Amino acid sequence: MSRVLIVGSGVSGTAAALAFADRGVRARMVDVGMRPGPPTPVDRNFYEYAERHDTFDLLVGEDFGGLANMWDKANAGPPKLVAPQFRFVTRGAAALSPVHQERFAAVQSFAQGGLANAWGAGLYEYDDRDLERFPVSRADLEPFYVRLTREIGISGVNDDLERFFGRGSRLQAPLTLSRNARFLLERYRKHRAELNRRGFFLGRPRLGVLTEEKDGRRACAYDNLEFWSPHQNAIYTPRYTLEQLVARDALDYESGYLVKSWRRRGAVLEVLAWSPERGEHRTFSCETLVLAAGAINSAKIVLASRGDTETRLGLMDNGAFQFPFFLVPRIGARLETDAFGLTQLNLVCEPEGDGRRHQASLLELTGPARAEFFGYFPLAARSSLSMIKYFLPSMMVMQLFLPAFERCADLSLAGDGGLDIRGREKPEEKRLIRTMVRFLRRLGAVSHPSLVTNVNYGHGIHYAGTLPMRAEPRSPYECDAAGRLHGEPGVYVVDGAAFPVLPAKNFSFTMMANAMRISAGIAAAMGG
Repeated sequence: MSRVLIVGSGVSGTAAALAFADRGVRARMVDVGMRPGPPTPVDRNFYEYAERHDTFDLLVGEDFGGLANMWDKANAGPPKLVAPQFRFVTRGAAALSPVHQERFAAVQSFAQGGLANAWGAGLYEYDDRDLERFPVSRADLEPFYVRLTREIGISGVNDDLERFFGRGSRLQAPLTLSRNARFLLERYRKHRAELNRRGFFLGRPRLGVLTEEKDGRRACAYDNLEFWSPHQNAIYTPRYTLEQLVARDALDYESGYLVKSWRRRGAVLEVLAWSPERGEHRTFSCETLVLAAGAINSAKIVLASRGDTETRLGLMDNGAFQFPFFLVPRIGARLETDAFGLTQLNLVCEPEGDGRRHQASLLELTGPARAEFFGYFPLAARSSLSMIKYFLPSMMVMQLFLPAFERCADLSLAGDGGLDIRGREKPEEKRLIRTMVRFLRRLGAVSHPSLVTNVNYGHGIHYAGTLPMRAEPRSPYECDAAGRLHGEPGVYVVDGAAFPVLPAKNFSFTMMANAMRISAGIAAAMGG
């Protein structure tokens, strides 16, 4: 029997395991644990490689899945997740956890490391405003932000966004900016006073991407493989911490098992799991159960353990909008083939009259396949290809996230053991879109509301709120500030399910810090 059993190996589960290991408590982790295939043969910059090699298997795949977003634009998901080398992230999800959904597009992962295998690696501390509706404070999370910064290796700098991101300590140097990003930052600095008065602040991101070597991981090579290879170890994923914990014998890790539910035998929790590969059930016994399977599947485990098909839990996701824009002076320029292909800049804004704080990532487009941009050019394929050639060097995308203070969907356990998710209508936010287009214009960028994509709920992939923390929990589907599920001794929730609200700021870093905080409290109660 294990003292502690952690369900899930994503950012929250791995952070929890790290906290237990730091305090000398040996935990057992159970998950399905899909893994990537062997490394790609690419050993140089993608564009240099593509000049001499066929890239069909790398970009498209024999089932043409890499083009899925091109022929199904209405349901297009994150480009990384359709790339052949990244299919392992969502492999088998539909069979392992079927979802019947309307007006929601849930993305599930049963991979080792979870959805963070394909993330943008944005790691941002919450401030006091972000935590206003949480039963924990910024001071409660601070020591765990510091510990995680040492563990991960975060690049960034203290600039105009320091007031929102905190004064980062032990940051590695920021990544090199692309020419487009430098243009935008220079324009922002020129108009800083005016833009700040209007509630707009632009600066460098905090990314789990190395700019100097660390623990056997290399620094970012600017090779444009971020969308094509999951083996770019400059970009942190929880797999690296998990591997280190196992290597130093600080964690027992069992892959190949899907946890379904638990039952009580006195003081012992019997956790029921299924092996898809072996086609057999297995029971794991523990004193303390730590749920880190993600907001959707942690909620499913709780509902299944109670045999509850009636309750409809609230599910949150950040509303998101994508703004493609052009820098006119860069049209027809030579494509910059050595730019970092993910977030270049962050924007934090509180537009006048809006009353909310939003956060945006400004992304380079040298990494994704050309097929991702066909929808922006309403011409025949041949003409669109010609336009892309000249316009792509001048293009970037701003992905704007909105805060979520209430559910955008209802989640319940279906009679067949799957899940029902019923989404709500997504606001059009026409006024906010016009405001953001005007902001881009002030930076010398051209966009238009007709080009903006209102991202489906679910494709924000920031799931939270199904088992929220409360100062005084009353529902059996709420937790206290220590992460304890109400009415369930020994059961703790450490992932996004425990978030009572969802600020616009990417929540991964705070999920990890909160998982460490809760786990450190459990360990302390055990004498660790």
